[in-house]
This record gives sequence, structure tokens and C-alpha cells, in this order.
Amino acid sequence: MEGKQNGLCLLVAIVLECLFLCASQISAGDKMVENNSDKLSLGGFLISQQDRSCLVSPNQTFSAGFYEVGDNAYAFGVWYTHTANLTVVWTANRDQPVNGRDSRLDLQTDGNLLLYDANGRTVWETHTAGNDLNVKEAVLLETGNLVLLNSSGGSVWESFKFPTDTLLPHQPLIGNSQLVSRLGTDPITSGYYRLYFDNYNFLHLMFQTSYVVSNYWPSVYDGLSGFNLSRYAVLDEFGGFKSSDNFSFAAWDYGLNLKRRLTLDPDGNLRL
Repeated sequence: MEGKQNGLCLLVAIVLECLFLCASQISAGDKMVENNSDKLSLGGFLISQQDRSCLVSPNQTFSAGFYEVGDNAYAFGVWYTHTANLTVVWTANRDQPVNGRDSRLDLQTDGNLLLYDANGRTVWETHTAGNDLNVKEAVLLETGNLVLLNSSGGSVWESFKFPTDTLLPHQPLIGNSQLVSRLGTDPITSGYYRLYFDNYNFLHLMFQTSYVVSNYWPSVYDGLSGFNLSRYAVLDEFGGFKSSDNFSFAAWDYGLNLKRRLTLDPDGNLRL
């Protein structure tokens, strides 16, 4: 009996030593974000199965992390923190969900932000590696903008420049960027409608499939001016929208202190 007890004690000691070594290796290397934070430092990462592993903006208006889009399928995005239903405003890996377990978002020590599937395949990245960019951290701002900052506090990359189906206040639609609707009730797949600037710098709504391409708005150009070099449209915090071709509108409740967003919906309507 004494021999069995000694053997059991030895086995427990070996297991505890292995656990200690594993913990030491994790703490000495990558750093998983276990609690809500507005920053992700170099070497930090988020994993898909950790419900509490996410970034939050300073006033907790927005959160960034993994959200479920199907059976064992997740996407990485930004959403409003305090809403009854999940309201996503940006997605990194649109049209390419990742595995619900062991997928990761890593801010590597070289400054590149990568999204890995469970098998180690790179699904999405920011292409910001290198000493010349000098990325220091990823930060979720109170505006809902996910940014990579350098050591001087300058923006190296930001999600605002790569919209999906939503524009937030002060998020400009510029150059060749565009809004693309969702496909019906599918939470992640791109749909058939686009908001974009054409070659003459006019803002358009377009229906596009593999077989059909059709601009359905505007039907006339009265009052609009596309003959300039600018492609810029933006929604302000009061509910006003303006674009460089002179198109503008204002919300009926303009000026009230409300959280607003502009979305291109699955039915092709642009809604505030």
C-alpha cells in the first residue's frame, strides 16, 4: 500500500510540474486578453471560444472580438456593446468565417495583425509588419474605429478605411472604398447592393450579380456635381450626411444626442 501511495504522489508531482512549465511558457510568450481592455499589445491575442476575451472602447460603447455566425463558425468584428440584439458595424473576415474553437486574432511582434483559423491558416491580415511602420498596439476607439498605433501615437491602419455595410459618424467613405450589403438574413455573406463613387466621382447605389450590373440611384443628377477630384462622404454625429458631389441629407431628429449609423441593407435601401 505504501508503494502505491508513493507512486501516486510521484505522479501528482510530475503533473503539477508539467502544468507549471506550460504556464511559464505561456506567460513568457504571447499574452491572451482575458479581461475587457481597449488595447492589444504586441504579442497579444484573442481566441474565438473565449466569450470574455474582447476589446472595448473607453466608454464601452463598442466591443471588438469574435461573434458567432453559424454552427461552430465565428467572425471577428466590432459591435455595439449595449444592445438587445447583436448589432455589428464592421467585420474583418467578411465571407470567410473561422472555426469556433482555437481560431485567433494575433498582434504579432512585427506589428502585423492576423486572423488565424483553427488549422493555422491565415484568413485575414493588415499587412503592417516592419520596423518602418513601428506598430505598438491595437486600440478600439470610442468612435468604433479599430486602429493600429505606432510609438508616436500615429495611426498606421484603421478599420474605418475598410467599411463593410455600415458607416459610423465621422467614418468617411473615400476613394474606392464602398459599402456592400449583407445577403438576406446571412450575418456575414456579401450581398448584391453597393454604395460607391463612380469614375466621374458621383455617389451611386448599384445592384450587382455575376450576370447583371445596374445603377439604380440617383435617377437624375440635378444639383449634383461629379466634376471634381474628390470622393468623400461622411455622416456627422448630429445625423447630417454630405458627399463631395453635393448630395446631402439630414435626419428628421437632427441634433439629438442619439447613437446613429448608416447601413446599406439587404433590400438595397440606404438607411440611417
